[in-house]
Amino acid sequence: MSRKVIRKAIRAPEGAFDYQRKVQPLPRIGPFQDRLNTSLTGGMLAIGTFAFWALTLSWATYLFPKLKNALEGEPRVIVKYGKIIEANLRRDRLTRDEILSEMRLAGIGRLANVEWAILEPQGKISFISKDSTATPKHVADDIV
Repeated sequence: MSRKVIRKAIRAPEGAFDYQRKVQPLPRIGPFQDRLNTSLTGGMLAIGTFAFWALTLSWATYLFPKLKNALEGEPRVIVKYGKIIEANLRRDRLTRDEILSEMRLAGIGRLANVEWAILEPQGKISFISKDSTATPKHVADDIV
């Protein structure tokens, strides 16, 4: 804004808000402005669309198991035997600090105490400590 506009706004008998309203009026939507927020048909259409796609994609993943990995994702190993797998971090756009933060929230103090860390399809990170004897079935030894 220029100094002249600011001076006019200060000297104007009405407040600055009213002055801006005159300079830049609100857009008009038309005769349907009142009925825009109260449309039952629009709401039902939106709910129906979401429900349709949720059921369609769920049914598609049930019928075609190979499609499940593309739509829902698969678990990915991000820490193996206490070492972070950088390639998987880059693929999932995670940082080392995010892994360490989640690890602390899980009650694990050091990265060396982690046997496996797995990024689940829902976005949660599961940690298996070295104290535990469990090894994930879906994790093969050749994953890098």
